[in-house]
Amino acid sequence: MNVLKYLCIVAAIALSACNSNKHENTGKDSTQAVAEGPGKILDEKYLIVPGKSIGQISLGDSLQKVNRLLGNADAGDAAMGKAWAIWYAKDPTTTQTSEFCVFSSYRDSSMSDKDVKEIRATSILYKTQDGFRVNRSFQDTKAKYSGLKEISKYLNEKQDTITIYDDASSGIGFEFVKGKSTAISIHKPNEPIQSDYLSPNPKWKKIE
Repeated sequence: MNVLKYLCIVAAIALSACNSNKHENTGKDSTQAVAEGPGKILDEKYLIVPGKSIGQISLGDSLQKVNRLLGNADAGDAAMGKAWAIWYAKDPTTTQTSEFCVFSSYRDSSMSDKDVKEIRATSILYKTQDGFRVNRSFQDTKAKYSGLKEISKYLNEKQDTITIYDDASSGIGFEFVKGKSTAISIHKPNEPIQSDYLSPNPKWKKIE
């Protein structure tokens, strides 16, 4: 084998090894890619996983962890050991203020500490892995989550009617105002959404 042929073989082997390492280092463990569509992974900071989590907060998290990540809540409502905590933020995509809400109750019968039972977000930045988010029509939402059922209705400060729907088996619920979704909530699958017990906003009035 002449020297030139030998060097070509060595170079080919080295190039193949580099390509192999490159593929290994850019696999599905990278959760920082902000890409939409089936099989893609969104930035975890704004990822909605039905029945599990929204952003950095997961169902079952302690309130100590929530406060460490989000700081003290800006508002809230509580009754009989259950509570909504609300954090406000300027939504960069709109002129409105967005809400991030956490519903908590006692973890078990010992009543020694509380954990997260439901999470709610109104910002359009939060979305599922396939890009589903707020500001979608009821028809679009029903087509994706066929198990949606109406849970309750409220009047907000503007006297708009807010209708809450839930797909219990998927662990995800939606609020609709004038035919558009305005908030997404997640809870454990096959467990009732908590919005019927205590409204996410203390200023809302329930429509009986």
